[in-house]
Amino acid sequence: MILIILLLCFLVFLFHQYFWRRRGLPPGPTPIPVFGNLFQLSGSEAPGISIFQKWKDQYGPMFTFYMGPVPFIVLTDYRDIKETVIKDGETYADKYLSPEFNIYFRGGEYGIMDISGDRWREHRKFAVLQLRELGVGKPLMESKILIEAEEMIRKLKTAEVIGEEFFLQTEIDVAVGSVINQFLFGYRFDESKLHEFVKIKTLVNNFMEEVGKPLGVLAFTCHGIPPFIVKMMVSGIEEQKRELFGFLRAQIQDAKVRINYEEEHNDDFVEAYLRKKYQREQNNDFESYCDSQLENVCFDIWAAGFDTLANTLGFLFAYAINYPEMQVQKLIHQEIDEYLGHHRRLLTMSDKNALVYFNAFANEPFLNFVALHQELFQHIRFKDNGFSAMTTSLPMTQFTGVEKILISPLYNATDYSMVEDLVELRRKLIHLSEIRTSDKFLTGLAEQKSKRNYNFSKRSKNQMQSLNVFGDRQRLVFQETQRLANILPMNLPHALTKDVELKGYHLKKGTGVIHQIANVMTDETIFKDSYRFNPSRFIDEFGKLKKIEELCPFSMGKRQCLGEGLARMEIFLLAANLFNYFEVIHDRSLFA
Repeated sequence: MILIILLLCFLVFLFHQYFWRRRGLPPGPTPIPVFGNLFQLSGSEAPGISIFQKWKDQYGPMFTFYMGPVPFIVLTDYRDIKETVIKDGETYADKYLSPEFNIYFRGGEYGIMDISGDRWREHRKFAVLQLRELGVGKPLMESKILIEAEEMIRKLKTAEVIGEEFFLQTEIDVAVGSVINQFLFGYRFDESKLHEFVKIKTLVNNFMEEVGKPLGVLAFTCHGIPPFIVKMMVSGIEEQKRELFGFLRAQIQDAKVRINYEEEHNDDFVEAYLRKKYQREQNNDFESYCDSQLENVCFDIWAAGFDTLANTLGFLFAYAINYPEMQVQKLIHQEIDEYLGHHRRLLTMSDKNALVYFNAFANEPFLNFVALHQELFQHIRFKDNGFSAMTTSLPMTQFTGVEKILISPLYNATDYSMVEDLVELRRKLIHLSEIRTSDKFLTGLAEQKSKRNYNFSKRSKNQMQSLNVFGDRQRLVFQETQRLANILPMNLPHALTKDVELKGYHLKKGTGVIHQIANVMTDETIFKDSYRFNPSRFIDEFGKLKKIEELCPFSMGKRQCLGEGLARMEIFLLAANLFNYFEVIHDRSLFA
């Protein structure tokens, strides 16, 4: 009898979740009990982009799909997204994430990325203020980024002299990590601190991999799961959680020992936070600013700011070396040479507006990193496992597939085991075997079975048409990279703060809404031939950079990336200066 009652209760639950509840929602694919549409999502060639495009074509620009038992409304039309996050931003400002997961992982509703309400508003405002106060958009931060650019150039030239191998992607990672760490803790990762960088990068990546697995997705998004079950669902992050927050606590404790609360000047974010916390405590406010919140904000800044930016920079070079027939580097070098003349020097932010082609190049891959050769490139082969909803270790924010796809944008990934073998080599994509005296350094893909992939890449590249652009070019290249290598193919879900009418549907408070930016940036009505790498789309008939409103790789509205200004500075100062001094080409000896 008890079993019959339990079965009836379960059937009533299924009826409510998957039939009665769906009546008032936009149309969408039929979910299966418990798992929803996760299997369809995991079976798509490109998570987020291709399956959402299929559903958009079938159900319209607004549809419903289920992650587990939870329905989410997906908006894929730019006008609808703008109408919601810009004109009615407060209604769509909350995050739809599991409070039980936050209790387990964060110790409560802490941080910036995964919380809502007054604490989120206050601490986002504080973080934006500190980015400005600590130099973003100013010479202070520019000088710190240029130190990293100079260090990479120095290492390259040293490698030329001694004949040493040089892994450019690794150095890009260190440079990006150093900038973040200087902002947070006041020091960069020099030789004596490299072990710290390797540790925190590994911990963050491992955490993202675990929560990107199917059970992790459910634990991350489903409300009402008891904390002890959440812990079992994501048990793989226990060690990462302990070590990662142990590292952050140690840095914060060091800052507490050094700080003089009587001074007003802040050297880094943690100092600024501790002073703010001290001021609040003098007024008997011990809740707003606390150690747990500081630890989680530091985690959010590291997790959100590192891999996205490092991989975007990697794509700049990946596109440049994989399509020599498009003469991207020739046009970049020509533009820099014409601008600087015979006086070679480091490029600064004051030079950015003059370098049109480079900026447009970087915009294109930001739109969609899996766009090139969609039919030939078997994206599904890059999935972590057969049931994963992601193509990489990184979860709902989906910096997906970048590290693995970065092995080559034209990789013939028909052998999944081959891709697994090469995952450990992903950071060695841009690999120095030799630096010629003409300041060229050779780069290449790496190791096993690479001859087959080179032949595939060569066949695919022969289909590409040459790019023929004249006039100012640099900013053009920058924009096209941002468009075509979009690091966020599926956006994090928001939650409604109140009941709302949207396109004829009554949506209740708390409903999850996904603003699918990736599909906007591959919309054929906006970006013609969107699956073709083409920086010229961002240049007008006068040779000037064309502003396209729908290009929004940092999202928009109240949840827009708070580090956008810093990211844009790093992309320009690091990449433009490497192109300023070097040419990046394939090391063909790897295929001999």
